Amino acid sequence: MQRILHILNSMNIGGTETVLMNLDRKVDRSRYQFDFVVHSTDEGAYESEIRELGGRVFRTEKYLVKNYPSYSRWWRMFLANHPEYQIVHCHQGSVAPVCLHEANRAGRVSIAHSHGTRNPDRSPRTLAWELNSWPTRHVAQQFLACSEEAGADRFGSKVAHSSRFHVMKNGIDVKKFEYSPVTRAEVRTRLGISESTLVVGHAGRLSPPKNHDQIITVFSSVANRRIDAVLMLVGKGEREREIRSLAKSLGIDDKVIFAGAHPNVEDYYSAMDVFLFPSHWEGLGMVAVEAQASGLPVIASKAVPTLADVGANLFERLDLSDSVDTWADVVLSRAGGKRDGRGARAAREAGYDIADVAEWLQEYYEGLLLLSK
Repeated sequence: MQRILHILNSMNIGGTETVLMNLDRKVDRSRYQFDFVVHSTDEGAYESEIRELGGRVFRTEKYLVKNYPSYSRWWRMFLANHPEYQIVHCHQGSVAPVCLHEANRAGRVSIAHSHGTRNPDRSPRTLAWELNSWPTRHVAQQFLACSEEAGADRFGSKVAHSSRFHVMKNGIDVKKFEYSPVTRAEVRTRLGISESTLVVGHAGRLSPPKNHDQIITVFSSVANRRIDAVLMLVGKGEREREIRSLAKSLGIDDKVIFAGAHPNVEDYYSAMDVFLFPSHWEGLGMVAVEAQASGLPVIASKAVPTLADVGANLFERLDLSDSVDTWADVVLSRAGGKRDGRGARAAREAGYDIADVAEWLQEYYEGLLLLSK
């Protein structure tokens, strides 16, 4: 059995973390065991499950550039003390050049993994992050990304078109996301929503990339035409106060349900009628795949890669420059369709089932280990 070391900021509920936990639950324990290095002192939401699955969680200091000597030294000592990790798989762009450089020095296989495209916000913080992560393309031995766009954006087109680069789809447990009318009724009853109510939904962190301002303003236009409509936001984040304030200023705060973050997000998909996804940027947009697997029509921005379309005629992209009313028109025209199993079938056929992705990753690791001998 080979232990694989994954590197992240934390193991809390989030897109990258959820992908890794989906994989961790499916890997063949006789072949592979996942362990993690995190840059957080707080216990992550997934850590207890990681330990139940036989994994270990190690903690290191946050990388702040100025602590480069101590941070790189920590990695040098860690790898020297843990020869069992022949593959070091980094999912955090800002630390990748340092930890993967040390992995190379220790004779390990180094993998850099991109889970998103570049932040279009040109703030000093974003530019500093890009500057720190840029050397990864010259350090990592192997490269993975959730889409070609995410790979080219993070590692450059030269890497993305090389034999060292592969797209690994963000797998989901498709069966878990299949639509359930029983669950729909349960969630709606718990939240005080009648069956006849139109539920426009979204799932994702309440943070700038997800563009909740657009979600709120589009829903305001929808609510002006459908007095029975409500907006369900699943997730937590730093912008919650601002989003609540915007909803109040538009007079729709009584129609917006802040449902919070939940590990059983699939239950909330069943309760929705249409999924609104106007992100500013996405590497893939895993929630769009999940929503389609549940039979939900997804109205996305053109910043969401076409790879997120599972091919069930449930995915439509609009430009963020299109009017709010145009977005609302499409939301209303696509909502309320029959929920059946075509989205789940299409997600499997498109290669998004976690069992298939886990098998692909295990074969990928196996190949790298054979090459490294």
